[in-house]
Amino acid sequence: MFEIENRGQKENHRDLIRLDEEKKRIFKIFEKSDLIEVNVPSLLNASELLDLYGEDLRLRAYTTSDPVLGEQVLRPDFTLPILMYFLESGRKEAKYFCCGNIWRRQKVSSIVPSEQLQVGFEFFDKTRNEKVIRDVEAYLLVKKILKKFKVKAVTGDLQILTSAINELNTSEYKKNALKRHIWRPERFKRLLEIFSNSRRDYQKRSIIKDFDKFSVEKAVNKSGPIFGIRTKRDIVERTELIKKELFENPIKNTDKSFIEKVQGVNSSLLDAPKILKSVSEASKKFSLAIDNLEKRIDLLEAGKVNLKETEFMVTYGMTTLEYYDGFVFGFLGKNMRLPPIAQGGRYDRLCQSLAKNENGLGAIGSMIRLDFLHKI
Repeated sequence: MFEIENRGQKENHRDLIRLDEEKKRIFKIFEKSDLIEVNVPSLLNASELLDLYGEDLRLRAYTTSDPVLGEQVLRPDFTLPILMYFLESGRKEAKYFCCGNIWRRQKVSSIVPSEQLQVGFEFFDKTRNEKVIRDVEAYLLVKKILKKFKVKAVTGDLQILTSAINELNTSEYKKNALKRHIWRPERFKRLLEIFSNSRRDYQKRSIIKDFDKFSVEKAVNKSGPIFGIRTKRDIVERTELIKKELFENPIKNTDKSFIEKVQGVNSSLLDAPKILKSVSEASKKFSLAIDNLEKRIDLLEAGKVNLKETEFMVTYGMTTLEYYDGFVFGFLGKNMRLPPIAQGGRYDRLCQSLAKNENGLGAIGSMIRLDFLHKI
């Protein structure tokens, strides 16, 4: 019995030594790449995160109430706290890294612990022309860190899908609704179906049969106090707008098919531009997204990335990388039960929503799960 306990203690001790060695190795790589280490708080203001992620955040993060500070949340990642640190610094560009624990709720069946040790880094830059260069720099940095491990690289580009949505011949309301639900594939699919010509008018009427203006006003007036930003009048008007949008400017079946084909692109990174161009006669905005992809591919190839062995999926990360809006990537171990060992991507929209007076600010970042490195 004592022998088993001693053996377990020795193994844990060896794991801690290996982990410490990995941290030192990674920190050296960061420092040689001119990254600056920063420390960010473990407790964050919940209202800031709820504004960004919505109430869904409560399903993923740990929130608590403080009599002085108000509602707080244990940091679910490093992105927002490092971004806030950067904005407070007043700098125009920076490269930061941070190491510590993050906390996220997990499903009962998950092998991922609720508390994880991660190292993350973020690049901030206002130079629009260098964004593709920063994308590649971030990717190659993670690739260098994971060089000693057997991992498979997967890439994606959310700009491809958002550009495709922007090209739809329909109302701005429908486009914005689809873009809001990119990270919720099932909702996105249902919206695309409901907004398209593939649904007959009688099917649409069955969706809204209980939502005539009188019924909605009556239900809202009976509901008691209203919490949140919307007033009772806002709710009624929003319901009327949704009803109107169901029947006006439907998405053509050809456009619906175009979006579905774009979503379905899954190939080697080398073949991705050719396949995307063949999906449709690319319009100006969609062509620009493909041009950016090709520039990134050229730079990755110059960085000795094997384009044939690197996978490309338009929809990669759309259920886990909530705030990313451009280039995304992940590195997977051979054990497919494990989560990605590293993930990252570009999040310009998040930067611009928080940096009110900083037009053109963009960022790309990544995290590496230190807890899982020894399991690859």
